Amino acid sequence: MNDKSLNNMQAMPTKAEERDLRSALLRSKAGVPDVDQAWEALWSIAEVQGSTGSSSVQGSNVLADVQGSKEQGSTVRKLLATVAAVAACALLLFWLWPSDVKEQEGQSKESAITLLAQTDDGDDVTMHVEQGEWNETGSKKQEQGERRVVTDSHVDFQAGAAGQGAGKKGQEMASVVLMTTPRGKDCHLTLSDGTRVWLNADSKLEFPEQFRGARRTVRLSGEAYFEVAKDSRHPFVVETEYLTTTVLGTSFNVRAYTVSDASVTLVEGRVQVASPSVRKPVVLKPGQRLDVVGSRFSMNTVNTYAYTQRKEGFFYFPDDTMRQIMVELGRWYNKAVVFEDASHMNLRLHFVAERTQSLAEIVNSLSEMDGVNIELGSNEIVVK
Repeated sequence: MNDKSLNNMQAMPTKAEERDLRSALLRSKAGVPDVDQAWEALWSIAEVQGSTGSSSVQGSNVLADVQGSKEQGSTVRKLLATVAAVAACALLLFWLWPSDVKEQEGQSKESAITLLAQTDDGDDVTMHVEQGEWNETGSKKQEQGERRVVTDSHVDFQAGAAGQGAGKKGQEMASVVLMTTPRGKDCHLTLSDGTRVWLNADSKLEFPEQFRGARRTVRLSGEAYFEVAKDSRHPFVVETEYLTTTVLGTSFNVRAYTVSDASVTLVEGRVQVASPSVRKPVVLKPGQRLDVVGSRFSMNTVNTYAYTQRKEGFFYFPDDTMRQIMVELGRWYNKAVVFEDASHMNLRLHFVAERTQSLAEIVNSLSEMDGVNIELGSNEIVVK
């Protein structure tokens, strides 16, 4: 072997270096421009050049200007520089290549996650008035209940007739009332004892038209904010499928859409919370939120201002995850919520908006924030 050939062999990368370069190019198995094939072609050229000592390479436009040039070691080093440049370009192309190309040949990324589905439950706040006896273990109702659309912004049951809550004048009032809010609308109620309730969207509240007995019990599905009229002899009880909250007089928020989202947040006063899945009830202090986590309670200190702002007509997210924000928006505007990348669900934002704004305005405002890319479709909100 002559000195020139020896120099050429020394200029060639080692096997370890070759593996490192190939590993960098092929770190992902997603379909991309055939980097492997290009590498093999260029590598074979380098091997031929190094072993034969030839100054020309047939069929290679890349090395056409090398013929008759300087010594072979310099030629091969130029070739390797070209290989490195091609490899770098290939890597850049891989990272910038459109996602639909990367996902070819069955190598698709993780499926999009839908957190909330669109519903078709109508768009009216309704009141279902039913005859029957209300008791602490459940309401006994007959079939002749009547469903009515509620158009008033505030329904007051203190006056006896509650405007919308009774039958025609002179008739006996219904014993049991079921208020239902669709997505996109809420409802403000004053119960017969003077307790004020702000029923959030996609929620139901069942209660007796007149409270009787030792306790003032209501049943909630969804979310509501309560300002309870004080009555030390008659505790006020909010029952949900997951939690039971007992108070004498206080302000608090109860959320019970799903078991994974069940919570009680105390704004002022004192409440006791129990759950079928937890052995011992606990007492909350103002500024605390209780969540159900499996068979135990989780207690956290929170900013209660966010809960009072909802009843004032605002979305208020002081430091919430994108998941929490998008679920609230999807529920209010009745849109499916889809995350194309699950990691974006944990992005935390401070965001405030009026609930009277259009969804397009909300999405535009969110999209102006760093790290947020949202598209609004006809039936869904997509977080990219």
